[in-house]
Amino acid sequence: MAGYARSRTLPTAAVVAALVARVVDCRMAALRTSVEVPDVHDSVLGPMLPVHLAPATPAFLKPMLKDLLNTIDAKSAEAVAALQAELDGRPKGAPGAGVRVHALGGNSWIARGVDLVEPPFTNTTHDTHISSRFHKWVALEGVLPRLQQLRILPLGI
Repeated sequence: MAGYARSRTLPTAAVVAALVARVVDCRMAALRTSVEVPDVHDSVLGPMLPVHLAPATPAFLKPMLKDLLNTIDAKSAEAVAALQAELDGRPKGAPGAGVRVHALGGNSWIARGVDLVEPPFTNTTHDTHISSRFHKWVALEGVLPRLQQLRILPLGI
């Protein structure tokens, strides 16, 4: 995307489609590898980060990046469901058999955190760096509750 930012042009639909396919394939390869590790019972695919909200992202790219990330998240969720069906069909004792795979949702819940972090994400003058506060919010308000909903982690921690 850096080349498009420098040239102030948008990628073609074919370039975007190829990028989506490659990113989803890469993410699924990592998830597929993790489910075949002995003693793994659950594996989680996190959402893409909302880079379209980053201050360094050129304004003309933001709508396209938002759509791109939403498409990657949707295609990733479909691929996770397909992998789960495949794992469910594996015979007992086969690598990955019985493992549950989960998608933690799209990037929109993380994007909400950009505005919810106090002080706001645009302020870097406090003792704790903004990215630390943001990651704390993502972990405690996003990832932890989702893992509890999936019954991967117990309630009350």
